[in-house]
Amino acid sequence: METSFAHHPRLLALVLVIITFVAYIPAIRDGFIWDDERHVTQNVNLRSIHGLYRIWFAPLTDPQYYPLQLTSFWMEYHLWVLWPVGYHAVNILLHALNALLLWMVLQQLEVPGAWLVAAVFAVHPVQVESVAWVSDAGVFPVPTAVGRGTNGLAIRAIRPGRHRAVPLRPVE
Repeated sequence: METSFAHHPRLLALVLVIITFVAYIPAIRDGFIWDDERHVTQNVNLRSIHGLYRIWFAPLTDPQYYPLQLTSFWMEYHLWVLWPVGYHAVNILLHALNALLLWMVLQQLEVPGAWLVAAVFAVHPVQVESVAWVSDAGVFPVPTAVGRGTNGLAIRAIRPGRHRAVPLRPVE
């Protein structure tokens, strides 16, 4: 009995994550660049619980008011202080999760070649800035954290004949 590679969604998901990490592994060796100083290395709000309060309730204490992004930096600072490898690894992981999310949504929408589209998204050069630059990670927390639920609602709206939201998982 012959089995197709396409009938193994977990294996396909693993391959998608691996190619994402392989594509962006050079970013792991990079340090902090450009706005990373203002947003991470010199941002005193990342150092204490009072700083977390200021991130959310005193918007003028940071260069820009991005509380979700700065909260993720706050958590990362408390995990690895100013070790850039940790920040870059998180960016790559979040990008891989977004590629998986894209694949699942396209699968549910029955888009032909959904996995290939997600793989191209994962490794396309246009993504390098968002993945390799720590301060540009603000693109990731919202789609990753909120995307799964809201995409279910979007799929429900796109498929009006259905009376329930479609679960977001690869079709087996």
